[in-house]
Amino acid sequence: MDGGFRFDLDKIKQHVRSADVISIHLPILRRTILVDTRHDYSTPPFIDLVPMASSLEERFAAIQTMRPDFPKPESVTALPWPGTASGLIHFGVISCILERFAHTIHARPMQSKIHEVLSKVKTLERMEGIEAITGNGYYPIWTRGH
Repeated sequence: MDGGFRFDLDKIKQHVRSADVISIHLPILRRTILVDTRHDYSTPPFIDLVPMASSLEERFAAIQTMRPDFPKPESVTALPWPGTASGLIHFGVISCILERFAHTIHARPMQSKIHEVLSKVKTLERMEGIEAITGNGYYPIWTRGH
């Protein structure tokens, strides 16, 4: 569990280990960690923090635009993650992603890139926490009676 949410960690890891594309949705931040594991000698795997897509069709179109040298992915895992970046690390999801590249020439660059993405996510999480505390962009579900 991360933040009180229950999930089947074994099933999550199974999907992460096998999917061509892994889309980790971070609904609180309205962003997605997008990992495209497909690669060849000249084109490395892809990982970045991207805006959430409004539909699966929109996500597939974005992947095709970002990765035109590859065909449509055979398998996509969409993982809604209500927890934090630290939870992705703690529960081994990030390790499963990095294991995919451990024995390739892309291991170090992917490790560096995923840490860069996680750093961005952690910064956004801190900013979102400040916004929630100050009420900027948030609306109360109840108000104090006068």
